[in-house]
Amino acid sequence: MAKIKVGIAGCLGRMGQELMKQILEDKNFLFIGGFEHQGYFALIDKDGYIRSRKDNFGNPIMYYLGINDMNASQQGIEMLSYDIKKLIDE
Repeated sequence: MAKIKVGIAGCLGRMGQELMKQILEDKNFLFIGGFEHQGYFALIDKDGYIRSRKDNFGNPIMYYLGINDMNASQQGIEMLSYDIKKLIDE
């Protein structure tokens, strides 16, 4: 079976470093790279495409804010959770 390729957003943080360590130790995964981010997450489908929702003007919203924004009507983590479930059901 082919190894699963994994990239990590936030690979310099505590969680990213732990994920990287576990991925490197697991023969089923191939670590292909990572980058640091500012609390934003992108949803990538199984074909490697960024999945996004659209704003009120039809523009793609490419990233989810991974921290609570007191000024937002809906939190990024809530949107991400909803969109992951939607992607799984496809």
